Amino acid sequence: MLRFLFFLLKVMNDLWDVTYSSVWICARKGLTVEMSCTFPYPEGINEEVNTLQETFWSTDYPEYKVDVKEDSKYSGRVQNTCVGNNCTLRITDVRETDTAYYRFILKTNISRYLSRSGVILTLTDLQVQVIRLAAGLFFMCLNGCSKETIWFKNGEEIKDETSDLYSSEQVLQTDSYSCAVRGHEKFPSPPVCEFIYKAGCRKAHEVTYTPILKKPVYIFESLK
Repeated sequence: MLRFLFFLLKVMNDLWDVTYSSVWICARKGLTVEMSCTFPYPEGINEEVNTLQETFWSTDYPEYKVDVKEDSKYSGRVQNTCVGNNCTLRITDVRETDTAYYRFILKTNISRYLSRSGVILTLTDLQVQVIRLAAGLFFMCLNGCSKETIWFKNGEEIKDETSDLYSSEQVLQTDSYSCAVRGHEKFPSPPVCEFIYKAGCRKAHEVTYTPILKKPVYIFESLK
């Protein structure tokens, strides 16, 4: 009887120390995100072998019992892949409804182990906007993640540029600019081309400035 009660207590309350590659992911809508973790294998109890039966990820607060793969809003968009004690959750076509706190769960023949911490997934409409002033041309990164900004010119990172506002002494007709947040370099904004259209690049169609409001007004035309 005592052994049975101990087993129930373990099933209900086991928290497990899991190491995540990142505890916060800030991605742009429509992209693919991956969250990975490494977990120590649980030991047996009273000489009973602890055999791994299942691993999954859940946002089902507070019990975290529902696998995201069983949630209809993720239908056809999620995959949990494990190699040894490393597991990765892959979410394609990420959406606003995916914003959540994800925790890793593993089940064995003895207990159910809930990760002590998790991964926060947030979305941002990350984009570059252009301001044309008498002093020159400025690029502004609209960064909804409240983290350090990094800039890319023609796909290459611009070193030592971390401000949300970037200005270039020389902008060529073939140049494109994009930005991302530090730690999430895989999810940059759509590139902006100031002068010409080219595949995959968003061109600034018209840019004006309103001194009274002290705010720029932007009109963009996007390539389909």
